[in-house]
Amino acid sequence: MTDSPAAASLAEVHAWIRQHLAQMGQPPGTAVEAVLHRAVRPCYHLDFEETPDEELPVASSKFGGQPDVPPDWTWPRSPAGVPLRFLCQFRLDQLPDRAPDDDEPPHGLLSFFWLFHPDEQLVVQYWPQVDELGRRPSLPPDGYAYRSRQVLAHRALSLVELSVPSGLTGEEDDRFCWLRHGLSQSGFFEFSPATLFGHVDRASFLACADLAAARGQRGWTLADPAVNLLRLFNISHLGDDVLEDTGDNHLYTPEFILPCHALRARRFDRAHYELGVD
Repeated sequence: MTDSPAAASLAEVHAWIRQHLAQMGQPPGTAVEAVLHRAVRPCYHLDFEETPDEELPVASSKFGGQPDVPPDWTWPRSPAGVPLRFLCQFRLDQLPDRAPDDDEPPHGLLSFFWLFHPDEQLVVQYWPQVDELGRRPSLPPDGYAYRSRQVLAHRALSLVELSVPSGLTGEEDDRFCWLRHGLSQSGFFEFSPATLFGHVDRASFLACADLAAARGQRGWTLADPAVNLLRLFNISHLGDDVLEDTGDNHLYTPEFILPCHALRARRFDRAHYELGVD
């Protein structure tokens, strides 16, 4: 765990990897170094503060309340015609410490609509321009809104939890496993119950890859890991208004997962909803 959200940067992690490989007598640019670089990605850890919807500016980052949408927008529905619930929205150009080479769009509003359970439906919508967005004045039919919460984000680092990549020799496998374990214990990575643009563990990735293949979607490969657009660990901790959606005492962790190539192409319609249950 880091003492401060700003305690570690991507450059510092890369320097740690280079130092330990050098101690093993490894020159720069090896396959192991490249794989370890891909295993670390910047992300955002999120906190939520209940705030009346009318106090939050239009097109600001928030959880719950009413969505900010274009004038001709229609409320998304499931294939069965059930209105989805507005979950949250993120103003991308207002996220702190953005970097020019981030895969995520540099500006715009990214919004999430879902049905929690048992339908498990997801719609992710992205509006590059926010000037014409306005707050939806009414609730979806036959639905209710979560209480409005302001989103507080800080930049952090996420370690991708994938097994040993293919193509490495036996000695390279050993170096990769040792260094990846060292990274996980290094203090560079902190836990957050809510993460934006973070890692996807192997089990969730493979489940989504199988679902994508069944739908005829290609390109889900471990060589180009997916990104967790949003992960909410034990969603019931957010409050009783969200807990009402779960209906039981299980611990649910929804993840909204997108291949990195689809993220770079702004194909948010390719996002998958993976629901973990403990």
